[in-house]
Amino acid sequence: MPRGIPNAKRDETGMKYTTFHVPLAPNPKYSSSTYLKSDANTLWYRNARNAKPAVNGHTPEQRRGQQTLVIHPGSANFRIGRASDPAPVVVPAIVARKTSAPAPPLRARNRVRQPADPDEPPSPDSSDPTLRELAAIRSTLDKYLNYLGLRRDPDGVQTAREYAAKHIPTLLPPAEDVWISECDRPYLIGDEVYRLVDPPAMGYIVRCPIHGQNFEAADYTSLQAVLNDIEVIIRETLRSSFEILPRDYYNHSVVLVIPDFYEPSYVRDFVHLLLVQMGFKQICVQQESLAATYGAGASTACVVNFGAAKTSIACVDEGIIIPDTRIVLDIGGDDITEWLYFILHRQKLFPDPECDLARLYDWRAVVYASEHLTTLKEQSVGIRSTVLPVRRPGQPAVKYYVTAYDAQILAPMLYFYEFARILRCEPYAPAYYRPDTTEEIIEPPIEQVTETMKKVTAHLMPEASTQLPLTVPLTMPGSPSTPSQVDPGSKATTTSASPVDDSPMDVDGQDAQAAAPAAPPTQQTTETQQTIEARKPLDIFYEASKTPLDAALFNSIRIAGEDRISKYLTSIIITGGPTRTRYMAEALMSRLQSAARTVMGDDTLRASTVPMANDVDRTALVWKGAAVLGKMEGVSELWVTPADWDLLGMRGLKERCFYL
Repeated sequence: MPRGIPNAKRDETGMKYTTFHVPLAPNPKYSSSTYLKSDANTLWYRNARNAKPAVNGHTPEQRRGQQTLVIHPGSANFRIGRASDPAPVVVPAIVARKTSAPAPPLRARNRVRQPADPDEPPSPDSSDPTLRELAAIRSTLDKYLNYLGLRRDPDGVQTAREYAAKHIPTLLPPAEDVWISECDRPYLIGDEVYRLVDPPAMGYIVRCPIHGQNFEAADYTSLQAVLNDIEVIIRETLRSSFEILPRDYYNHSVVLVIPDFYEPSYVRDFVHLLLVQMGFKQICVQQESLAATYGAGASTACVVNFGAAKTSIACVDEGIIIPDTRIVLDIGGDDITEWLYFILHRQKLFPDPECDLARLYDWRAVVYASEHLTTLKEQSVGIRSTVLPVRRPGQPAVKYYVTAYDAQILAPMLYFYEFARILRCEPYAPAYYRPDTTEEIIEPPIEQVTETMKKVTAHLMPEASTQLPLTVPLTMPGSPSTPSQVDPGSKATTTSASPVDDSPMDVDGQDAQAAAPAAPPTQQTTETQQTIEARKPLDIFYEASKTPLDAALFNSIRIAGEDRISKYLTSIIITGGPTRTRYMAEALMSRLQSAARTVMGDDTLRASTVPMANDVDRTALVWKGAAVLGKMEGVSELWVTPADWDLLGMRGLKERCFYL
């Protein structure tokens, strides 16, 4: 034995000090293996995969998203298409069904309050709120023109009438569309409905299944009738445009786009329709604002979604919608179209004397004129003309010229005003909500309110009288002094300079006479009435829906965080059909930037939209974003199958889509 090494002490007992068995080191190839870690390793999965080409008759090599359908329902249109398609198929969201009972007449569009005197000119001193607000909007437009060094001609409307008189209506060549005067089909959808000569006389009832962020409840008697019309629109579109028959539904997945401020029962009924009644393979639910960020290629942005009946706002932070930033405004593109028709008709500039907005083909013609005429560029004040093609059954097609002087700007400026004084805004009523039936996850619809809604209605709270006023002066972009005002913390306008009238807007003569007291009320009676009024619960959702667009957008950004204001101001995404109005983004950014600089006291703040390519269709931006999601590999973790839905219901959807 070498020197220096002590002798080892011999263990005479031969026993261990512990009974623990030390395992051997694991083989590295086992830990890196994928065996039995996914469904693709199972025998039944491989057998089913090998059997698919023989059953379906096509090879498994397909474009990504070929078997995924993206459905974006809306008030005016349904956008449906494959996730691999460059653009969706746009189908008007309207259905005509044959009925044995007498069909009701078409519902007239009467959101704009009509003045009692049709010949009364707009004036700030007018007793009619519509004419008073029209005069206020026109006054604000004059201030913008003065700031830009321009001047509005006081006789501009009369000059426009003289110019319009020179345009003689001309006949158009016969269109390819054939009017439907006799039809025995049980239902018609989309463009075919607009070709019906007289739907009520032909025994058809015409309805739209979607209104705003929920099902339509005014024209339907049951929820199943609404779902049947939605199913008809989807089935016929898939059959005619994509040649997808009901027997092939089990091979296709669906990405469903829902509103930002949704009703849980709306999502439940829609998912049940697609998975159970129609039999699709699986479904993924996505919100509109989040889909818009995918389409724009941004992870953080504030999304303004213009719809036909509603306008919604929400902020997205790193792929997640901030719930307290959501707000829904009760104004849409259809209201702007009706408001434009009202102004032109009052100015005697609408060329078609037989136009009736209750008729489908007349309404479609007015929408066409509105899309090509409206603008928010102040320099466009002047004589402007656009074509109004009018096609009526039994008459030759006529081409009119719609001439306007300032109506093309006054109409879209309604977004930035107290539009509730002009439009008939009604409190939100849940569609087909049954309070006597509940589910484990389903909560009463839209009972919760967001912080943005509370912010814009803070001045309406009973304790608001003890707080400091929130109104602050607003200056024009680059102008040190302009008499416009904005209320960023409330729903005061950013352009109106007229005082707010707290009196009721619509009071019937008989009601006013009946409500007149026989004697002057005492001080005690007055205090009692004020106490009762103060104790009434405030409908925050309804009051917040009447907020002007720029005030709602700025308060939504403020709720996202005071330290993120500059970040969201430069990341605005504008999408929706009304974005066809020229210079809509520029006008909104100008007002938003002015409000931000005034309230925050920082003249370096700037507002801008997310840059996009010129060929990007903003009306289909939400659909494109949902299509991008449908082609991602990560979407495999969001699918809900019919088996999951049958076993878990809304709870399974909540586990897969964490924002529900």
